Amino acid sequence: MKKLFSFLFALMVIASAVVAAPKEQHIYVFAATEAANQPQDSQQRGWAQVLPTYFGELVKVHNLSQEDKSTQLMISESIWELSKSQITKGAFVVLQYADYDLKQDNQYAHTSIEQFQSNLEKFVKDVKKKKGKPIICTPIARLHYSLETNQLVERHGAYAEAARRVAKANKIPLIDLNNRTLIWLSALSKEEAEQFFIPQDTDIEGKEFRLNEQGALKVAEFFRDEVEAQKIKKLVPYIIHNPSETKYADK
Repeated sequence: MKKLFSFLFALMVIASAVVAAPKEQHIYVFAATEAANQPQDSQQRGWAQVLPTYFGELVKVHNLSQEDKSTQLMISESIWELSKSQITKGAFVVLQYADYDLKQDNQYAHTSIEQFQSNLEKFVKDVKKKKGKPIICTPIARLHYSLETNQLVERHGAYAEAARRVAKANKIPLIDLNNRTLIWLSALSKEEAEQFFIPQDTDIEGKEFRLNEQGALKVAEFFRDEVEAQKIKKLVPYIIHNPSETKYADK
């Protein structure tokens, strides 16, 4: 009898160890320029490109962000339709758009606020159909200052609010990077804030939201902090608070 109990106890220990074994988690990021992967020889980095820095090896970040894309272009160019097939069951899917949706000088990229919200709703619905776990991110604040007051000006207003409404209506996590970065950059002088972006004298469109590696790491840190604060339980156990090196995402 003792041998039987010992055997059953050993089985229970093995079973509990199997149940408690760490499980690989996947994060798919769909966003635009501020998150997209950049070449190693570039001054620019996307915040999702360096996101693996703040999570353990069992968290796999798949950065499907693309330069210069709005929600409308993601749909009209069939990028979303093709890309969503990569989403695996149980994976977290981060959605962050607005910078190119609000561009009124580009008729192909520009999206009205109503259509932007509708497009995000479609993305969320599609992710849920794939048994994924959608997370809405608001866009990061732009490095744009008032000529009169020299104060940071928030440019995303209604679009950031639309993203918040989608998260609330669908009862899914909201990572408010717009609010976090606006508070952060507003506390810095213009010269200090510029240290987190590519050189502002660079002749390139959108330089006011193109991050360098230091800036990308800071925004990724905000994402990590929000994951922890909101207790997104399947990611929290893998959080790294004091990384020893910068790690990069795969596509």
